[in-house]
Amino acid sequence: LGDFVVKRADGMFGYQLAVVVDDAAMGITDVVRGADLLDSTPRQLALYDALGLKPPAFAHVPLLGDAGGERFSKRDKSLTLAALRGEGVMAERLVGLLGHIAGWLDMPESVRASELVSCFAPIRTGDQPLPISDNMLRWLRS
Repeated sequence: LGDFVVKRADGMFGYQLAVVVDDAAMGITDVVRGADLLDSTPRQLALYDALGLKPPAFAHVPLLGDAGGERFSKRDKSLTLAALRGEGVMAERLVGLLGHIAGWLDMPESVRASELVSCFAPIRTGDQPLPISDNMLRWLRS
């Protein structure tokens, strides 16, 4: 692991310590994060151990990307939940699209998250974001 910052020079606590303490205080038992945060997990597990806290179960999911393979990010304002809500996209359509991308549905269809619980299985992919095609986006917004 090597050394990592738990308290910055300006007195602010670092991300690694903050999420461990926050999750422990809230009694979090399961953490699902993007694959881009996979390398943070060993540091957090070391902090749980050092603090004598029981760590949650961790899972990491692939990131989403555009049709060209570029990952979506916070800076990409074109596909935020707020923007989709503003366009009138129903939650069930987004859940259905994500269920299709995850391989739990043969085709995109409007479904409630509770309907996919029995389908849940971790997604195993490479380093590349899961692409969302322009056709998928048109379906989502239709």
